[in-house]
Amino acid sequence: MEYENNAEGKKQAEEETTSADALAKLNRTAHAITAKGLIDSGSKKLTVCPWWLSSVCLPYRNPIRKGQGPEVWERVNGSVRFTVLPARARGKQGAEAREFPYGVWPRLILIWLAQQVTIMGEDIGNLRLPNSFDEFARQVGLGNAANHGGKAKTLCIEQIKRLLHSTITIDSSVEEELENGQSREYVGNFHLPIGSMNLVINKVNGEIEDIEWGAPIKLTPQFIESVQRSRFPIYKEAIKAFSKAPLQLDIYLFLVARLYTPVDGKQMPTTRITWEQLFEQFGGHHSRLRDFRRDFIKGLEAVKEVYKTARVEATTQYLILKPSRNHIPERERAQVEPGASSMAGQDENKEELPPF
Repeated sequence: MEYENNAEGKKQAEEETTSADALAKLNRTAHAITAKGLIDSGSKKLTVCPWWLSSVCLPYRNPIRKGQGPEVWERVNGSVRFTVLPARARGKQGAEAREFPYGVWPRLILIWLAQQVTIMGEDIGNLRLPNSFDEFARQVGLGNAANHGGKAKTLCIEQIKRLLHSTITIDSSVEEELENGQSREYVGNFHLPIGSMNLVINKVNGEIEDIEWGAPIKLTPQFIESVQRSRFPIYKEAIKAFSKAPLQLDIYLFLVARLYTPVDGKQMPTTRITWEQLFEQFGGHHSRLRDFRRDFIKGLEAVKEVYKTARVEATTQYLILKPSRNHIPERERAQVEPGASSMAGQDENKEELPPF
């Protein structure tokens, strides 16, 4: 299904269209990102993202339409298959409904949870939601919640519920050719329930109005370990810039991670990725490759206004990633966490990550 096939899709397509005004706003954001104040402020301007979130994609809009849709959400990135098993809920008529996390909010929630794992360390067992939606929006990096529309809080609450009741699975399979026609296959399976919490949801005429903020959240050991073992820093200002365009946010995370050079590490070589491969990863709501390529390039233009040092070229056949400067300078990464190399899963005390 293409974005243009329904009213909601049209609205999202409009939000992700990079107009001159939008680019001017992104230019101002880029200026703020490179300002000296960021370096002086350190971690107040940075947050962290789970590494796996840069390699896979949640739905951009609800996969369920009028009760019809997939049983699971699947995307493919090379040898990696990403699956979301949705939450199950009872509808008003008693029928079971599938509730997938979708849009920008699940991404923001996952980034916020990764930030809390990093900040709280061994005290993560005492994690609670912030005491208000305004505080949550500020911690995520959105600034004043009032600037994001009256429905933002409702959407956030709904997606918290959907995300914590869904299960993510990441499967990988890499085959190694040996001599005499033999081969060896390495199969990895990463089962990733996020966590659990008891939400008290206040409703008016059946519609969500608010929740009792400050509720405790119990993250699963799997999620905590996934963040501790492999994460990378991003700017909160960039999150704010792409807060209404989940495709642009995904492209930003993808580029920051793919162009990342670890401390004392070798710079990545030039990489060519076919549009067919990108379609498998990012094109879950497009039926035609050419439409996906058009929307991806529009999103890429916006992202490059923020990540100005990213050397990326879009040709008719490939997206070409060239050696680039890290988006986050080393002196700023060090302020997020001592030993910045661990931000990219380079901690020598940890076991080697699965190949995704």
